[in-house]
Amino acid sequence: METLRSTGLRTSLRKAVKEWRARGVSLGGKSRGSLKEETIKKLSQYYQNAIHWNKGDIEAMKTAIYATLFHSISTDQNPQHFKCPTGKDSWCFFQAALARGEVPGPHVKHVKTPLKETHLAKIMPIYQRLTSNELLQRCIRCVTQNANESLHSIIWVKCSKETSAILRRVTIAVCEFNFGTKNH
Repeated sequence: METLRSTGLRTSLRKAVKEWRARGVSLGGKSRGSLKEETIKKLSQYYQNAIHWNKGDIEAMKTAIYATLFHSISTDQNPQHFKCPTGKDSWCFFQAALARGEVPGPHVKHVKTPLKETHLAKIMPIYQRLTSNELLQRCIRCVTQNANESLHSIIWVKCSKETSAILRRVTIAVCEFNFGTKNH
């Protein structure tokens, strides 16, 4: 899994706020439904979760990503929970309440990342780009580069780039990575 996913959404949403502000349109601000920093961070986390929870299935990833977006623009007057998972254990308060045979509570209370519906058209191109088959295909296995970076850091501590290292030293560094070090 690439770190680009959640930071890509975060960066793109921040950029959109700035670009629209330059055009005289405010997406950010302090009012409910504005694309403020806290909302951007939560949407990015939801994006990342949607990929993790649907590992191996691009279409399920897309549905889950769009579910978080439409869930965020939902209001009591215009609920948008058609992509949210159904069932009593759903993360979506609306779908969970319906599955329990209850009347869903007010959106103001339950939607933690509210977005004004008018913002949807302005940020939809970002979501379309970040749900492309090409990008999600690179995320399908949900693996990171952290293991490689960790291995490289251990090797370079043991074998600096400035001096040549013998094979034995490199082998020791790889063994430490694989098995850890023992402190007695």
